[in-house]
Amino acid sequence: MNTLAQMDRTNKFTPDEVTAIAAANTELISGSCPQGWLAPLNGFLADGGDVLPPSPAASVAAAKATCEATPGCFGITFMANSSDPGPLSRVYYKNQTSFSESASWWAYINC
Repeated sequence: MNTLAQMDRTNKFTPDEVTAIAAANTELISGSCPQGWLAPLNGFLADGGDVLPPSPAASVAAAKATCEATPGCFGITFMANSSDPGPLSRVYYKNQTSFSESASWWAYINC
């Protein structure tokens, strides 16, 4: 079974979502990802790979700015009901982009 089919079966993504996530990860790893933040993903970045301790942030924009200012930070993830909920009680700053779907979490990846 190929990787895309495995991701689809494991995470129950639509084929288009699987393709978009796989392309983003490939671009990030190869260094060819367009510079900037990708659209929010409804899920979380995997455990481990924290470049900062989890901490509160005033907004998603503030968390992104913290990540951008932190060497090795490639993404943020947090628990919330929407992709831009206002103040965040706990943001995780990650050096990896391994993603799992979850209705109560959000992730942003910076290329």
